[in-house]
Amino acid sequence: IVPDDRFRAGRIDAATLAAFWESGKSEADQCETMLRRHNMVPGAFRTCLEFGCGVGRVTRALAGRFPRVIATDISTSHLEIARRALDEAGLIAVNTVLLSSNAAFEALPRFEALVSVQALQYLPPPVARHFLERLLERLKPEGVAYIQLCTGQLGYAYDPQTAAPPAPGSLEVHAFPQDALFEVLDAAECVALEFREDHHSSPQRLSNTLLLRKLPAGRGR
Repeated sequence: IVPDDRFRAGRIDAATLAAFWESGKSEADQCETMLRRHNMVPGAFRTCLEFGCGVGRVTRALAGRFPRVIATDISTSHLEIARRALDEAGLIAVNTVLLSSNAAFEALPRFEALVSVQALQYLPPPVARHFLERLLERLKPEGVAYIQLCTGQLGYAYDPQTAAPPAPGSLEVHAFPQDALFEVLDAAECVALEFREDHHSSPQRLSNTLLLRKLPAGRGR
């Protein structure tokens, strides 16, 4: 559920770099498999927005499946790496967007598919909820979402009044409770087609991957 030490800067060689990209392909494979289980294919959804693309680990594999991908992140340096990797692979049907402000978020077009893997779990619960609500709001009716996030952690509690920022260079994993998650989905008129415990789990943490479908317009709960 946390970044693999093999993939940290200074440790990557040709073999680990290949494994890094392969891990992104495996994630995209699972997304496509889940869609196909419900008689859907990625190509049927014109625009896929990836929230928290990082250096493009999953982005490269999504680009070969969805007609258009918008890869977003809050890190300028990560997006620069992602853009170089996409260009080197000849994947021109991908736009990279820096989410540096609310205005940048509001400028995003609406989309038919949403993918977010290992991104929401690094946001404090109130912030994760804010972004998830906004993302699902921009998802078009009958659109789909493939989302991974941590939903439980032993001994975890979050108090915005007392929470300290993470140490420089570290990533703090946050848990977004399942009951709050289903509140968000219900308000966004999204139904969970699949809700699975995934390989990002650990003995102390619970991680789930969801496949969601937004209800058709006019068919809200």
